[in-house]
Amino acid sequence: MGRLRFYVAAEPNPPPYWEKIQFLNSDGLPFRTRIKWESPYLLVDRADTESGLLTAIWPSAQHGLIAVSTGTIMERDTPYVLVRELARGTLNRLRNQVALWQLAGMQMPEELAPLQKAAVQWLSKSATSNLDFEGGNRYAQLCLELALQGISVLCGSYSQQALAARQRQNSKAPILIGTQLQDVIPDNNSAVPILEAANTLGIAFPWKRIEAEEGQYNWSHTDKQLAWAQAHGTRVCAGPLIDWHSESIPDWLVLWDDDYENLLSMTTDYIKRVVTRYKGRVQVWNAAAKINTTPALQLNDDKRLHLAGRILQTVREIDNQTPVIMTIDQPAGEGLSDHGGELTPWQFADTLARADLGLTGIGLEYRIGFNPGEALPRDPLAFCQQLDTWTNLNIPVILFLQAAPTGSTSAVQQQRAWLADYGPTLLSKPTVQGLLWNRLSDPPNLPTEENGTGLVSADGQPKPILTVLRELKTKYGV
Repeated sequence: MGRLRFYVAAEPNPPPYWEKIQFLNSDGLPFRTRIKWESPYLLVDRADTESGLLTAIWPSAQHGLIAVSTGTIMERDTPYVLVRELARGTLNRLRNQVALWQLAGMQMPEELAPLQKAAVQWLSKSATSNLDFEGGNRYAQLCLELALQGISVLCGSYSQQALAARQRQNSKAPILIGTQLQDVIPDNNSAVPILEAANTLGIAFPWKRIEAEEGQYNWSHTDKQLAWAQAHGTRVCAGPLIDWHSESIPDWLVLWDDDYENLLSMTTDYIKRVVTRYKGRVQVWNAAAKINTTPALQLNDDKRLHLAGRILQTVREIDNQTPVIMTIDQPAGEGLSDHGGELTPWQFADTLARADLGLTGIGLEYRIGFNPGEALPRDPLAFCQQLDTWTNLNIPVILFLQAAPTGSTSAVQQQRAWLADYGPTLLSKPTVQGLLWNRLSDPPNLPTEENGTGLVSADGQPKPILTVLRELKTKYGV
């Protein structure tokens, strides 16, 4: 067994969300680890001694709580200083990306070089302060803050230049901008700002509502949502046709959890009914969500892939014209150790794309937060680098986003600032053909002092994030 030790601070409290710390190999797969807190040290125990990257949640003045990673580290007797290694890893990512984009011809913003220089100086000061642990931590934190600030500056400049080039090269290619409607049919208060911000609306087909009792179907609400979207001239991304979350599938289906053949038969029958009823009335089929994790069902990777393939085949048997995507959950792979999968999200999608089943695109679902099943908050460059990996599939990507507040300022302003910072960077990737916010409305039972992740409040009032979505649609949507 291998053990890594990380010095945190001379205080009894561990870092936030320390139980979510992961140690990853070079392919991005998490090692089986056991994390222990023995103040002032974090202990990471593993079954082997291979080098890798540690990802931890760390506080930032700019981003709130954010997932950042070390560089590649190996096992050694001397403890690592956690914040110093996180700062070193973040600064290295920044410097390496600057070099890559410079080689590609990107013009670097003037304010970037001073930030990099100051970050290196603080890291050097931290590295030579081994006898002053707390001072070294402060210097490393300053390095981390400057590196994250440099990342924001770099990605902001990159998105401006890349989007301008994208519009010059392919100005007529549509970019889908909008939101998932959930169960909502917008009222008079929210309809106008939503339509101003969206050229595309996602309409889900919650199996639990449509077929609450086996064999009895109720399409009325979905029909009304589709009629509303068509009456207002928006594109429709139909789906997910099945969301493999326990809240979205009918209660009676879990009775067949141990009978895969019956589960498969019922799934394909439901898909047939949906596609037959709505064929020709939608612009994109989103065949399934959370297909690589299936949190409501205990399936291994082989059965998940087989299920995904049969769903795609079923859609294509009925409609061989409309584009079909499959939505991947937690694209960075945070949940691999939770759902027992062996394939990374990218490997799962790559297998489907190579199978020639009629898949025309991939959806990436980022529900950002710290709850089980959510993607960890990361800096813009981390998302940018993830999308570079997905580009290797050579098929379009549609993003489904939902971000929870992670800082101390106003939640609604954090929400707006997140999309303003990240949206252009995400859309700057040519492979990204759509961006849909995953939640239109805050839940009706949300306490008044809290703010959810919706575009409108529980009482239907537009939130500031809608302004950013409208700007993205105006600039980049067609």
